Amino acid sequence: MTAPSKSAIEPYRILFPIAWLGAILSVGLWMVVSLSHKLSWGISAYPASLHAYGVYATFIYPAVAGFLLTAMPRFSGTPLPSLYLVGTVAGFSLASIAAFVSGQTILVCLFGALALGMTLHFVRSRMLQSNTVLPTYLKAFLPAGLGAALLGWILILVGLTLRDFVPGIAYESFLFSGRTLLFYCSISLIVLGAGSRIAVTIQASDHEDRHAWRRFLEENRTEPYLVTGLILAGTLLEIVGYSLDEDRSGTLVRAGALLEFAAMFYWLVLRFRIYRNSFRRAISTGLWLAFWMLLAGLASRVLTGAASVHWGHLFLVGGLALLIFSVMTRVVLSHGKWDLELENRSVLVWIPVILLSLAAATRATAHLMPASYVNHLGYASFLFCLAILIWLFRFFLLTIQKN
Repeated sequence: MTAPSKSAIEPYRILFPIAWLGAILSVGLWMVVSLSHKLSWGISAYPASLHAYGVYATFIYPAVAGFLLTAMPRFSGTPLPSLYLVGTVAGFSLASIAAFVSGQTILVCLFGALALGMTLHFVRSRMLQSNTVLPTYLKAFLPAGLGAALLGWILILVGLTLRDFVPGIAYESFLFSGRTLLFYCSISLIVLGAGSRIAVTIQASDHEDRHAWRRFLEENRTEPYLVTGLILAGTLLEIVGYSLDEDRSGTLVRAGALLEFAAMFYWLVLRFRIYRNSFRRAISTGLWLAFWMLLAGLASRVLTGAASVHWGHLFLVGGLALLIFSVMTRVVLSHGKWDLELENRSVLVWIPVILLSLAAATRATAHLMPASYVNHLGYASFLFCLAILIWLFRFFLLTIQKN
C-alpha cells in the first residue's frame, strides 16, 4: 500500500504526455527531412545525432521516469514523489524538447541527463526507504540500468564538448561508448527490472501457473545479479573496443554485444517465457512482439556489424517504443481505475501495435533501398507518429483524468 503523499497528481499524468510530445517531434523529424529532400527546403540532410539523442532525452526516458516515479512508491510502500520533484523532472524534459526544436544537441543531452539524474536519485532513495522486501531483480537491474544511462549521458556530453569546442582531440570513442551505455545497456537493464514486475503480470494472466511464474522471479536471488554482470561486462568490452578505435564491426565490440544478447535472451526466454502468449489480447501481443524485437535488434549488433545502426531499430522502434506503448496503456487504465477490457480488444490498441511493428520493419530495412532511403525514413516516421496519434485519440483524456 502506498503511503500518503503531498502529490496532487500521479507522475505519469504529467510525464507520459511529455514523452508522447517528445516522440512525435524527435521521430516526426524524419517526415520533415523527407519532405525537405523532395521540396528543397534547406533542412539538414541527415540530422541523425539530433534525432538519436532527442528520442532518448525527450521520449524514452521521460516515459521511464513517468513509470518509475509512479510505480516505485507502490513497489516500496513509500509516498508518491512531491510535486516539486515531478515538476523538476518534467521541467528538464520540456527544456530538452525546447533544445531539440532549436537544434541544440548538447542542451538536449544536458537536460536529458539532469532529468535522468533526478529519477535515479528518487529510485535509489525509495529503495533504501522501502517498507517491503523488494525482489532481487528490482535491486539488481534498476539501479544498474539508471546508473549506466547517466554515465552514458556524461560520456556523450564529454564527446560533444570535445567535438565542438576542443578541435584536434579525439572524441569518437566517448560518443560511441556513451551511446552503447545509453541506447542498449541501460535500457536493457531497465526493461528487465520493471518488466519482471509489470510485463510478466500482463503476460502471465492467461496462464494457470501465473502465480508460480511470478513467485519464481521474486524468489530468484542470484540470477538477476549474474545477468546484470553479463550485460555490464559486455558493455565494458564494447567500450574497450571503441577506445582501441574499433567500429561497430570490431571484434571486441561484437563480442560485447554477444554477451549482452546472451544475457537478455536467457532472462527474456527462460525467465519471462516470452514464447508463451495467447494472442487474445492486444497489450500482451504488443509485449510479446516487443520482447522478440528487442532480441532481434540485439542479435543484429552481433551479426550485421556496421549495418547494425539500421537493424538496431528493431530494438529501438519495434522493441522499446512498442514496449512503452504497451506498458503505458496498462498504467493509464490500472492507475486511473478504468476498465481493463480496453487494453484487450479495442481496435484503437490493436492498430498502433500493427503500425509500430510496420514502422520498425520499414526503418530497419530502409538502407537496403539506397535510392529511396530518406523517403523510407519518412514512411517509417509517418507510421510511428500515426500510431501515437491513434493511441492519444483514445487514451489521452484517460491519462490526465481519473475515473
